[in-house]
Amino acid sequence: MRGFLSRRVLLAALLLFLVLLLLTAPARVLVTSLGLHRAGLYFHGVSGRWHEGESRELQIHTPSAAVRLADVRWDLKLSQLFLGRFAAEFTARFSEQPVAVNVSHSLFGETRVNGLTVGFSLLEIKPLLRDLLIPLDGFVRIEDLSFSYSNSWFTFLQGRVQLRSLLASLPAADIDIGDLLLELKLAESDGRKAPLLAESIDYQGRYGIDVNLRMQPNRSYTLTLGSRPDDTVPTTLVQQMGMLFGPPLNGRHQFIHTGRL
Repeated sequence: MRGFLSRRVLLAALLLFLVLLLLTAPARVLVTSLGLHRAGLYFHGVSGRWHEGESRELQIHTPSAAVRLADVRWDLKLSQLFLGRFAAEFTARFSEQPVAVNVSHSLFGETRVNGLTVGFSLLEIKPLLRDLLIPLDGFVRIEDLSFSYSNSWFTFLQGRVQLRSLLASLPAADIDIGDLLLELKLAESDGRKAPLLAESIDYQGRYGIDVNLRMQPNRSYTLTLGSRPDDTVPTTLVQQMGMLFGPPLNGRHQFIHTGRL
């Protein structure tokens, strides 16, 4: 009996040691061992513990550009690990603006992002906008974006995007477009993967802008941009719009652009 108890005490002590070792493991060891650079994630200045750490900078490399986040911090919810789910709260700074988001990933492959809020200048993502016919400048704010992602596509999407102080560069002059509010969601589907939709729901300005962006699961997209300028827009600008987008129909100019990310 005494030998049995001693083995139980030894086993408990060993388990306690392993738990303490896990909880105190440095974050830089985890970042290195996971090989996150193969996914285009490069951490610099990592400190803290693996479940509650921080990084001076995180670079996210895409085929066309690199996005840099500063003062990245994460807090892993350890209790969720016992349920087969990785869940963490992340905060950072992008374009000198705060970023906050909750992320989780299950063993079944579903990723969830809840409450993503971030603001940035279009200049920060200029390389990603290289295919735009008309160069744009302005400020973007993503508000309370939530989505679920599984089997390489979205299964749920909800959020809004504010585009403020938009400025378009036309050949003759820069055009103050105004402010635009977009709603993000998934289109209705017949059981297949639903296309992603971004539609304008509010516009403040004199150009009567409306936007519809539809992206398919293969990342091909169609952008439809409409404009019905009011009487305060100079005639020369209206004529330029006609040269770029073609003659208006019932006073509305329309531009359609297709591409693939």
